[in-house]
Amino acid sequence: MRPWDGAELRVGRITQAGIEQERVLLGGPAEAACHPEWASDRSLYAVSDRSHWWNLYEVQLDGALRPLCPWAEDFGWPLSECARPAYGQLRSGLLAVVHGTGTWRLDLLDPANGQLVPLDLPYDRWEPALHVMGGTVTGIAGGQARTAAVVTVDTADGQHRVLRQSVTGLPSAYLSDGIPETFAGRDGHEVHAVIYQPRNPGYRAANSELVPYLIFLPDLPGAQPGRIPDLVKAFFTSRGLGVAEVAVRGSAGYGRGYREQVYGRWGAADVEDCAVVIRGLISRWRADPGRLALRGVGAGGATALGVLSSTDGCAAATVYAPVTDLALPGSAMTRYLCQIAADVTLLRSRSWLERIRRPVLMLHGSDDDIVPPEQTMHLRDFLRDRHVPHACLIFAGERHVFRSADVIARALQAELSFYGRVFRFCPPATPHLTLDTGSEH
Repeated sequence: MRPWDGAELRVGRITQAGIEQERVLLGGPAEAACHPEWASDRSLYAVSDRSHWWNLYEVQLDGALRPLCPWAEDFGWPLSECARPAYGQLRSGLLAVVHGTGTWRLDLLDPANGQLVPLDLPYDRWEPALHVMGGTVTGIAGGQARTAAVVTVDTADGQHRVLRQSVTGLPSAYLSDGIPETFAGRDGHEVHAVIYQPRNPGYRAANSELVPYLIFLPDLPGAQPGRIPDLVKAFFTSRGLGVAEVAVRGSAGYGRGYREQVYGRWGAADVEDCAVVIRGLISRWRADPGRLALRGVGAGGATALGVLSSTDGCAAATVYAPVTDLALPGSAMTRYLCQIAADVTLLRSRSWLERIRRPVLMLHGSDDDIVPPEQTMHLRDFLRDRHVPHACLIFAGERHVFRSADVIARALQAELSFYGRVFRFCPPATPHLTLDTGSEH
């Protein structure tokens, strides 16, 4: 049982012999309970998705349950993604909560009447994890043209202080604001995305020019795009490329029903959702049909390759530490993907890769223990044998997430050069990336 699908809140009496009178207060195989905190000596606060949304409840020790704010929003986050709760009890008795659908905001919740009290802050986008002590709340937040920062808020007077800023010295004029978008699939289901349009005060595109877009895909099914501006997206949007960060079915932040739509369909539903976003970018965001590329990490790399192999919607794909073959020795990630894949036999056979004919850029850390580098090595050899244009960069000493500033810069420069080759533009001051076509083999 995965903890984000089913988890129990249990209580018992601690004795010298161990825990006695243990009983379940909340949760079960079809209900994920998490993040309990004592409300009093007779009750606890906890988060449960029994309503198909992670809502807050007060649960008495006799099992009586009271929803605190039963909205169609999430007030919690999968245990696999975040160890800290998205709420905390203040000295005043109010609860500091981050909540939302797709975007997380910080408010105060009165547990007595369920009323939310907004805080007047310049940070309107928060990560779903808080640290609460006394009357102070600390978390990671951002906002329009504001990159992520560690922010502490005094809830008594609403004053805030930035403890650490992730980026300093970057003019806000270069930061593109994330715009939430929802596209409709052919069967009526929704596909969520966050759109970042190109932004550079020193350049202006011709009115008739269509926009090249990169489609960002998350590392794991269940991850949710954030709307806090960051330097990776700004690197591309400041150079004339749009970014569409896609929350394919299975992503958190849109209720349990949306998360479960990927079960038994990963490798199919996520690929279909990308096709929906591609059509929407072209019809509603003036995207250039001939200048679209995919950018996936981990499981998102597999999705990117799946889109490239099954549709003609994108000209190329960049994949970081991609999952390419579920039959190869892997990790907890590949075991999980085997559980939710639409067709494990197909993904194990790698026959789905045979349809790839468009360029692929691969980047991987040599010490990755989440997705072994062998996954990329096999993909490289596979593409070379079939004369598919590609480039493969392995960074010594790096793990699943690159940490070295030099390596991150080199990887982004390689990406930009790759898109220049594919989209036929020449990025200035960017090292040339050579594509291998396997012609000598």
